[in-house]
Amino acid sequence: MDAKSTFIAGLIAGALGGAAAALLLSPKEGRETREIILDRANQVRGRAAEQISSLRERVRRDTGGEVIDAAADDDL
Repeated sequence: MDAKSTFIAGLIAGALGGAAAALLLSPKEGRETREIILDRANQVRGRAAEQISSLRERVRRDTGGEVIDAAADDDL
């Protein structure tokens, strides 16, 4: 990972951690807070899956599929 990617990953992790802390420390009922956290986690999971799919397609396009095929052979 280059410095820019590491910074962005850290920024996202920090934002998620801050959002989780804010939700946990908010004056809402436990059930409501858990539902909000679950909903946001599902949203993040969906976005991450989209980004991974996009990255996979970009790598496949840029390398002619060689990297993706090699990774699939290694059962990563």
